[in-house]
Amino acid sequence: MATPKDQLKERIDRDISVPHSLTSDQELRKQKVRYWCRQLAHDLIDRMTPSRELSMALTHIEEAMLIACAGIDREPESSAR
Repeated sequence: MATPKDQLKERIDRDISVPHSLTSDQELRKQKVRYWCRQLAHDLIDRMTPSRELSMALTHIEEAMLIACAGIDREPESSAR
């Protein structure tokens, strides 16, 4: 049976998935954002006990990822960093 931490990691892996098909520099940058958000979420899960605070932190990581990816999507293709 999966522990609460394992269940959280599975949820993060499902919710913050990293697509494998890259078509542009923007997609590559979005993939990097997703990767680092997922790494941070896993690190917090390993270091904290399941709690309201952990749940809120994970929610804010997902929110930050969505906002960052939306910002990358809004950039003109030629303005890649």
